[in-house]
Parts: sequence; C-alpha cells; structure tokens
Amino acid sequence: MQFKLATVLLALPYLTAAAPAPAEIAVEAGLPVNETQAAIEARQGCHINSQYRDKWVEYGMQRWRTVFSASGINPETFCSRWWGGDNKQCGWDARVDGGTWRLDITYPRGPAGDEQYWSELGDSRTRWRNAFGCTTG
Repeated sequence: MQFKLATVLLALPYLTAAAPAPAEIAVEAGLPVNETQAAIEARQGCHINSQYRDKWVEYGMQRWRTVFSASGINPETFCSRWWGGDNKQCGWDARVDGGTWRLDITYPRGPAGDEQYWSELGDSRTRWRNAFGCTTG
C-alpha cells in the first residue's frame, strides 16, 4: 500500500494521539498499576459470582437484571466494570431475592440487544478478573 507524503504528514497528529495512556489515567480509572506483591497476595481467595436473573420491557427497551455476590472484595467493584448499556442501576437491593447485589441495565429489544447483554456479561467478568486478580463464576 502506498501513501503520498502529504497524506502521511496530515495523519501524523492522529497517529501520535493514539499513544498509550499514562499511568495516572489508569489509576483514576481504578486499574491496578505497579501493585506490590503484598497487595496481590491480600486478594487471593476473592471471588465474584454474577448471573442473569430477569428481563422485562420498559419504555420500549429491554431491561436486564444481573445479580451478583462477592467474597474477599467489595461487591461494588463489579458495578464499575460493566461498561455497556444505558441507564445502569447497580447496588444492594433488599427487595430482590431477600437481599442481593444487582445490576439493572437497558439494551435494545431483539436479538442484537440480547447479544450485547450476553457479550457484556462475559466481558465485565473478564475486566473484573483482570483488574483485581480474583476468580469469577
């Protein structure tokens, strides 16, 4: 593939903007950076379970409920790892199953929205596992 020199020069600012984010940004996002061995060992044994619970239609959109539990780590950390969907409501709810952590999220109705939800459920587990080094179920 050949590019003219002018095209390359015009694209250069955009290419340099794609450089990796500095460590300060990763820290603000809650990602572990240069953790000590003691901090990593302190998390061994932490585990989170998350699973689909229910879905319903609300204002023409599909609303999904995921319930989750955690041991050895604050359960609220799971909420920050769910990046997709709209109108995210996440936290402890005493009215669900006698009291549990839950995440309610909105996706479009139909097969495309279903695929987005199931994909994000798996991706959020992976992001959580990578960020905190704990196991998921």
